[in-house]
Amino acid sequence: LRMALTVRSDEATGERFLYQDNEYSHLVDALPYFDAEAGSAEMSAKVKALIEHEMSSFEPRDYLASWPAPSPIFEGRQVLLAEMQRLGQKRPMHKLDMGRYKVEPPAGVQAEDPAIWSSTVRNAQAQLEQSHLRGMNIELLNKYGSKSWYRHVVDCTRIENALTTEVTNLRRQNEDLNKKRKLDQISTGNDLRRLNVEWNEYLQKNGPLEQAVAMLTSDVLRVRNVAKSRKLDTTKLDEGVLSEAGVSV
Repeated sequence: LRMALTVRSDEATGERFLYQDNEYSHLVDALPYFDAEAGSAEMSAKVKALIEHEMSSFEPRDYLASWPAPSPIFEGRQVLLAEMQRLGQKRPMHKLDMGRYKVEPPAGVQAEDPAIWSSTVRNAQAQLEQSHLRGMNIELLNKYGSKSWYRHVVDCTRIENALTTEVTNLRRQNEDLNKKRKLDQISTGNDLRRLNVEWNEYLQKNGPLEQAVAMLTSDVLRVRNVAKSRKLDTTKLDEGVLSEAGVSV
């Protein structure tokens, strides 16, 4: 009954959800704004006991087996693809090579190798260029840093205001949706109460009728037995009773 009175959003939109792959998922339903007993300690204990009993014999299955594999998002990007593979294999990340920032002359046997001296000179030149660039950046920061930072703060404030407005709208939509759900569930709860009252009334009315029918049935059997003991023909009498009741013989 509750399932018939509750509108399922997934059926209305035609979208497919992962939980629908579970057996008997269509039987799972809840009216949290109406089911007051759902939050009681007794009901929580029953639910917990049922879950523990289910988990004791539960065998996990591949829930994504019937779903298509995700498309590769790093196709053509070897660096990102290699990094994702490393994360998937849970391998540690390579540490940064800090030796390139050191300028030290070759020592020992390496001091006799011209190739190593050339590499050391190129590294020293790179460090000098790096120091030169750092000096230029400091000069640019002193000249334009305050104005650039002010512009950055203005942009951040604009972004913050836009996000704040969006969050406010989403919260209002969420609140409106919860209000609608609450009203719908309260309306459904009223229907359930009304139908429950009608069901109880029918039970109360059917009780005396069933007792009366049982008594009449007992009287009919008794009369028939008496008629049979006196060798009386009750066929015509039965046909007349059925005819008056509107039953064809």
